[in-house]
Amino acid sequence: MGRFIYDRADEAFLSHFEHSFLIRDPAKALPSLFAGWPDFSLSETAYAELYQLFEATKAFLGKVPPLIDSDDLVQKPEATVKAYCDAVGIPFMPQALKWQPKIRSEVLQWEGCWHTHLQSSQGFKEREGKDYVSIEDNDHLKQAYEYCLPYYQKLYEHRLKIE
Repeated sequence: MGRFIYDRADEAFLSHFEHSFLIRDPAKALPSLFAGWPDFSLSETAYAELYQLFEATKAFLGKVPPLIDSDDLVQKPEATVKAYCDAVGIPFMPQALKWQPKIRSEVLQWEGCWHTHLQSSQGFKEREGKDYVSIEDNDHLKQAYEYCLPYYQKLYEHRLKIE
């Protein structure tokens, strides 16, 4: 969602929020995006905009804001959430790692592939069973991946390190 606000992220705007970032490897995000939106533009991938927002936030705060990589979250959910809680100064609650699947009114307006999965989820885990077009087999995805990867790599350097 950074693409919708990165150009407004001045000090006045940034002062209203606590800041955290979540990133996803474009090798996973782009095929998923393509499945639902095959004509997406490079700016709609939002990697460049998220990086700009991250840099503006880092400059505003004078420190690196908490940043989680989604692979860490799904592969090591407890350690990742605990590291995040430590980073933002809130207590870690193990019971928050699992929930009951249910229809969530706050995402009903976004009915579709990701949000349907959200409402049936019960915790953080890797999605299985999705047969996406591979980046190597699609020129649009190759171009998008080459565009997004450097931004992702720069952001990834700042992720919370998970033991």
